[in-house]
Amino acid sequence: MDVEALFGNGIEAGHFNDDRLARALDKFADADPWRIYHEIALGSPDARSLVLDVIRLDTTSFSVQGSYDPADFEDAPFRITRGYSKDLRPDLKQFLFGLGSYGGLPLFADVMSGKRGTGHGQSASRNCCRQRSGTP
Repeated sequence: MDVEALFGNGIEAGHFNDDRLARALDKFADADPWRIYHEIALGSPDARSLVLDVIRLDTTSFSVQGSYDPADFEDAPFRITRGYSKDLRPDLKQFLFGLGSYGGLPLFADVMSGKRGTGHGQSASRNCCRQRSGTP
């Protein structure tokens, strides 16, 4: 792979290692990855002309099995819990994933706790899409 062609003059493959990648990913996570994505995707010449008149929202629940110690997830943005399952199985442990898109272009995604109902996920997705797209 031609590293200089991808990253510029003077950049060599040896400049990339797991420690640097880890630091870069930490900085990326701290900088709000969705904000960065929006600046890149919605700042492109094709996206600037989009009229975000119809935004599609969807949530889905993911059922999981196994033992999850809540102490392991204290800093996590969501919890794996029993909740309002779309499978009509409140006994299952789950988490939710929500996505808002326009014409196949993802505008918003979020992972939510399993106790959240679908309505909450869509409401949170809708509010975030409105905020990020500048629509009322």
